[in-house]
Amino acid sequence: MPGRKILGGKSSDVIISVIEGESITIPAGGGIRKDEIHSISWFKGKNIRHQVIVNSVNRQSGRFSIVNAYGDLMIQNVSREDAGYYTVQVVKSGEENQETMTYPLDVYYMDFPTLTSNTKNNNDSKYIIFHCQWSEIYPKMKPNVTWIQNGNLLDPNTIKYKGSNTIINRVVYQVSENDYGNYACRVTVETMAGNMN
Repeated sequence: MPGRKILGGKSSDVIISVIEGESITIPAGGGIRKDEIHSISWFKGKNIRHQVIVNSVNRQSGRFSIVNAYGDLMIQNVSREDAGYYTVQVVKSGEENQETMTYPLDVYYMDFPTLTSNTKNNNDSKYIIFHCQWSEIYPKMKPNVTWIQNGNLLDPNTIKYKGSNTIINRVVYQVSENDYGNYACRVTVETMAGNMN
């Protein structure tokens, strides 16, 4: 019965990334046949001196579980507090031999944006400034901001912007009836783990 391969080679070479709220499976190791496995234990931290999260006997604890015969660790509904190192200890059947591998888990997250507005009058002309603001994005990357009016995406070419690292303003000059309605902003960041919004 053949063994199986893991992502990219040695565990120290693999960085596992996930977006907050999603699930992730971390491989137990490579080259071990499932019939060779006597026991598996997963630890939160860089070594096996930390507290056991799950093992062959207690395969599930809250959002953490061993999901297959190879001992892969699944974390459901990942939170930013789950970032860090995970170490697996695999003890082979009939041997004193054990394998230990450590994986870094990087959790991408973004706080939901808030939308506020204020109206100003200038020389008989009325204009509105919408503020789309977010407090934190990890990793620190420039987001794409789209604006929505009454459920429809607004043409980005017709929008005047002013902005900074955590706020984008949309300015509507010479307000007309066409500008009335419900507004929203959507913030999207492209990451190695997929789009985050």
